[in-house]
Amino acid sequence: MQVSAGLLGFFVFITAINSAGVNAGDRETKINSSKEAKTVQTADSPLAYLKQLTSLPLAQGRFEQRKFFTVLKKPIISTGEVYFDQGLGLIWQTNSPISSVLRLKKSGLYMQDVVSAEREVKGAGTITQVLMNALSGNVNALENEFSFKLSEQSGCISLLPKENLLANIMQAIDLCIIENKLSSIILFEHSGNRTEIDISLSALTKLPEAISAQLQ
Repeated sequence: MQVSAGLLGFFVFITAINSAGVNAGDRETKINSSKEAKTVQTADSPLAYLKQLTSLPLAQGRFEQRKFFTVLKKPIISTGEVYFDQGLGLIWQTNSPISSVLRLKKSGLYMQDVVSAEREVKGAGTITQVLMNALSGNVNALENEFSFKLSEQSGCISLLPKENLLANIMQAIDLCIIENKLSSIILFEHSGNRTEIDISLSALTKLPEAISAQLQ
């Protein structure tokens, strides 16, 4: 299977739209355990646990993304940086294996890579906005789009889409939390493919000027 350079860094949000309506696949996944990880107690409601997330309206961080395809034995791995400001938008910069960037602006979602100039990506803005809400800990916004349940994975909450638009794109999204901070996101597609994103975020008071300029 060939994967274009521009989609490597954020492949899940494009392929998920194309695969909408395919029968649900196996949701088994493995998450690296941590001694510091908190176990979700069954006495707590999923929403109450999720609301423990530290709010990060403006932040930067690094990620490692592993895209698992049912037809491939090994995942496609990419790494890079993320910046977001709830008032401006989000930048998802993939540095390895191939450089590419996605920018969620007020005017839409745009992609740029080493081959092509910036171009708009139609139809993926909704799921990208969901990603920013998850990264920033905007639980109120997530409540509008999802219902919640305890995940099979320790320390994780499963988000189940309420509306058909999101439900056609994603089967579920798991948010995993360590010490009130988002540590990883797992996106389950109806095709059986999944994407695991390990992420480390730090709060900012202001985006770097070069980053802010890209969201104007």
